[in-house]
Amino acid sequence: MNHSPSRRPFLRPQALKLLVPACGGLGLFLRLTMLRTGVDSKGLLVSNHPAWIGLWVLFGATVLMLVLCTRPIHGPAAYRTGFPTSLSAVLGSVLAAAGTAYSAWTLWQAGSPLFAAAAALAGLSFLAVAVSRMLDRKPNFLLHVVICVHFALEMLRLYQTWSFDPQIQDYCFQLFACIALTMTAYHLALFGIGKGSHRLLWAWGLAAVFLCCVSLDSGSLYLTSGIWAFTNLSNLKRPHRYLRTRRKAAPAQAEENG
Repeated sequence: MNHSPSRRPFLRPQALKLLVPACGGLGLFLRLTMLRTGVDSKGLLVSNHPAWIGLWVLFGATVLMLVLCTRPIHGPAAYRTGFPTSLSAVLGSVLAAAGTAYSAWTLWQAGSPLFAAAAALAGLSFLAVAVSRMLDRKPNFLLHVVICVHFALEMLRLYQTWSFDPQIQDYCFQLFACIALTMTAYHLALFGIGKGSHRLLWAWGLAAVFLCCVSLDSGSLYLTSGIWAFTNLSNLKRPHRYLRTRRKAAPAQAEENG
């Protein structure tokens, strides 16, 4: 009697975690190539430039990879199960706090007190999360809610500037990065109330990493936030079984011997 082999993910989570930033680096190269060589005689970006088309193909392939490779990921929604003490997570949150504090200062200087206040509160929230991770404590879910609101407001603020730019090539992936960062913070907040999803956190978090890599030339926001998203994914190396696999079929020889 033949048995179908057990289904396994195309890429293990840790391999996926390494491949996505590499794809993001390639995406940044394609984007910079387009910006430097895809300008016509009028100074406008060419919409059908090979690097621009290649970047969209890479983006589509990365999204498909994330959808397929994160489907087998699951696990308990309890925060402590997936977020143990982690030096990299602490450093990533501290770096995000520093970047957000700098953003708050520049926004205050630019006369945007609302956005500056949201950035300042987010910076304090990043620091509070870092302390919680360092002490192996569960942070209040409102901390990630504040961070989520900050990214959403940052997306709104930046879009107010981008909306005057007729060339979508200038800001398309930066906008996507802000959306992915907002969703990453949202799913981290859900873990704070026991309703988180490891699959969705990994999908949105790694999408944010890819998009931040592509947008690295557009400001420190994408560097610090991308590192934060990368280092604050849930830890799947736990005693619990996080990857859904079918029961392994017994070898045919063992069945015959039985």
